[in-house]
Amino acid sequence: MILKFTRVLFTSLLFSAVLYPTDTLAQSVSIKNGFEEYGFGWMFHHAGTCHVVMPRHVAGPFPRVTVTTSAPVASATARTFSPFWDEIDLAVGVVRGGLEDRCTWELDDFIETPRVASSVRGVLHRVTASGDLDRTEVQIMDRDYLNFEAEIDADGTEIAQGTSGAFVLAGDGLAGMSVTSEGTRSATFLRADEIYIHVSRFLGEANVSNGFVQEDLESSAARASGAVGGRVPLELREASVPPTNPMSPPESMTADGQFVFAPSRQMTFVFGTRSGDLAPISRLRITSDPDSGFAMPQQIIVRRSVAKLPQSFRTWSRGEVAKDGVFDTGAGVPINTRWIEVRIISTQGSGDIAIDEVSAFSESID
Repeated sequence: MILKFTRVLFTSLLFSAVLYPTDTLAQSVSIKNGFEEYGFGWMFHHAGTCHVVMPRHVAGPFPRVTVTTSAPVASATARTFSPFWDEIDLAVGVVRGGLEDRCTWELDDFIETPRVASSVRGVLHRVTASGDLDRTEVQIMDRDYLNFEAEIDADGTEIAQGTSGAFVLAGDGLAGMSVTSEGTRSATFLRADEIYIHVSRFLGEANVSNGFVQEDLESSAARASGAVGGRVPLELREASVPPTNPMSPPESMTADGQFVFAPSRQMTFVFGTRSGDLAPISRLRITSDPDSGFAMPQQIIVRRSVAKLPQSFRTWSRGEVAKDGVFDTGAGVPINTRWIEVRIISTQGSGDIAIDEVSAFSESID
């Protein structure tokens, strides 16, 4: 029995090591919800932001979960969303807190390839309490358009309760995510392609009727982790759109309150350092409240300038506001800056748009 188990285990490890290099496995994470219940998830990078997908029942009823990686162990908080139809056990979270460099897979990696669709064997990935990666070979069975069943091969190994959210990799990519397990040796998995269909629609919803030609908004350099450093005071100098109500003026973006405005063909705002002098700026954050009832910006271009007047801008960052309402350039090397231009290309939702705050910081990369 020991010889048989050793042979199966060796085969499983060899199978997974050949197909899936170690650096890809860091995307498998442990999830802890507000009830202090545990499950699993899978991280991915999209539009400049780290996200995590998991079953809805793993996320739980509270809006935040703790995401913990494999060794070297690191944790962060994710705000979760589950706008999908009731019968699909699926949630997606926006991860904040320094895991950006660990978020290496892309949303498109959930698209099911022909090799994945035809695979009859795969490897189940789970993160243990100590941060180790548990890889267990499974047999894939009974596919339908939404789910498939998978059964563990090795004697003495169990799927058991608490496996929800763990992913099977097969062929050359992701096959699916565990959502239920009736027994100790098998589980039902939501197919990765089905996850992609729902999550990509949710993350990609935008009102792009503002008339601008869309530019390439691929994320710029990988974001550096670290605590936010000293704030650089900004003042609004120009706004291409007026507020919908004078009680919600554009000056609120750098003061108390909220700026609310109607969508327009051109939505551009220029901020200057409060002193009017050059200041070393390494990071910009733009925040909106996703629960305010207003639409939020989506695609954004940020430019900066050192000129005496607000002109001669150079592109600094391009990306999207995540579903938690935050756009963050990430921490970079501080560069002397006098002017910052924020250009909104598209919005999430319809109707009036709201921005709570635009903040600049001076901080160095370690």
